[in-house]
Amino acid sequence: MQQEMLHLFYYTTGIPIHYLALDGRPLASMPHTVSDPLNRIETVSRLASERVPAFPDGEARAIVDDLHQHYYGRSVMKNGVRTGILLVGPTQVHDITKDRWDALFYQGGFSLNEKDLIHRQYENTPKMPFIQMKYVKMLLEQLERLDYSHLTGLSEEDEDYFNVRRTIKGAFTEEPVDHAPLALEQEFLDALVAGDRSVLERISDFDKFPVPPIGNGSPVRAYKNVLISGVAVAIRRIAEVGIDFRELQHYSDRFILKVEQTEDMGSLLRLFQQMFLDLFDMVEEYRQESYSQSVLIGIRYIRNHLDSSFRLDNVAKEVGLNPRYFGTLFKEETGKTILQFVTEERISLAKRLLRDRQNDIADVAKYVGFSSQSHFTQVFRKKVGKTPKVYQETHSSHVVEENGA
Repeated sequence: MQQEMLHLFYYTTGIPIHYLALDGRPLASMPHTVSDPLNRIETVSRLASERVPAFPDGEARAIVDDLHQHYYGRSVMKNGVRTGILLVGPTQVHDITKDRWDALFYQGGFSLNEKDLIHRQYENTPKMPFIQMKYVKMLLEQLERLDYSHLTGLSEEDEDYFNVRRTIKGAFTEEPVDHAPLALEQEFLDALVAGDRSVLERISDFDKFPVPPIGNGSPVRAYKNVLISGVAVAIRRIAEVGIDFRELQHYSDRFILKVEQTEDMGSLLRLFQQMFLDLFDMVEEYRQESYSQSVLIGIRYIRNHLDSSFRLDNVAKEVGLNPRYFGTLFKEETGKTILQFVTEERISLAKRLLRDRQNDIADVAKYVGFSSQSHFTQVFRKKVGKTPKVYQETHSSHVVEENGA
């Protein structure tokens, strides 16, 4: 009977449910494979085995773990005797606040290497309001009283009784799909050749278009094929810069090997981004080989002192050349004045820092060498087309919202 109870609850609510022994050992669960990046279920099961025995018979009560995620636990009764535990969850009933998020890292014993796992834990957790949790509690308490006779013999694998398939247009069908427009692809390829990294801010535009049906029914295989064809096109385009094509082919071979060794979509998306970063680095390194030693020293000095006040005299002194001569040489080789180059480097660094919502705008302004936040805002808006605050709100990679309960 327990299996039918698990089926009914899971396929009604979509919340994972676990049937545990009284000591917390797992006996059965729905779904059979639960996404649990941090391996939390073992810890929470032990917690349930300690707390549920104190709950009134058949009553479901909330259990909140140290990640601020909610579970419900209750005893399983047979002939008035407790025979096991039903544990459902996790669910997220409110957005986690910045203070709580900070506490997870500074007090919870998590390392920076676990940051992505925590992100994934929250992304995989069903979100629902308290009122919905009230009805989840009611259903959980009534499971043993329901009639399961018409479900006898059915299992998760039988027909499609319980399978609600989420079909991605084009991924599993023969329907035509909208590929990324040629103009967007050309924009990225042109930027690669020009060494213009600002185009990376638009890399998420590719996510607006479905994965084409070229994976024999598998979206992961389809996306692998997209990456393989993408790197083939990209290296041929940037060969126009003059980079040895054998070097580009060697990079392509190594990249394709990484793609084939990767089996989850999240990692493939990161490889897509890394491909562009790698190719930009190759173009930049090739172009820098044509710079004179004096200009290279000047560029390194500028990048290592972005938080300082810059004068042409200071950079020229570091290089060991007359300021006027060095300024002319720098402009001839890079196409930019010292001031233009410094400003672009500062704004580029500022944009990277602002993508982390925890970085204060005033601190970012000071870190990249602006004397005041107002001056930083003025220059940033002129170069980027929006204020630092708006940029941070629209480009932050921080998945945890700060406006929560």
